[in-house]
Amino acid sequence: CYAIIRDVYKEELGIELLDFPRDWDWWLNDQNLYTEGFAKTGFREIQQHELKKYDVVLSCLGLRSGIANHGSVYYGNETVIHHIAAKSPVDFGRVSTIVPAAPFLRRAVHFLRHKDMDK
Repeated sequence: CYAIIRDVYKEELGIELLDFPRDWDWWLNDQNLYTEGFAKTGFREIQQHELKKYDVVLSCLGLRSGIANHGSVYYGNETVIHHIAAKSPVDFGRVSTIVPAAPFLRRAVHFLRHKDMDK
């Protein structure tokens, strides 16, 4: 899902986000890569009521640990774009899609805005 965030920022905003090595299922190994990496990539935390187009929503899906293991880009009008894979990092059976934001907002643990979006 980080790849779709990087793609949206590059293709729609011309902002290149850092990539960082990560293993599949990193969140199951008590790693917290989103939280550890978002400041390095130019993001700062915001409140949910501040959400605007292109802000990032980090959610905790299917875990009780509270680790943010899924990211999506808020597209406005109560929608997000995201990519979720099932059992491997590359899942050609699933495509990136724009969907209602509500399920991701309910499970959100962080809302982020890139420094270039403050301009």
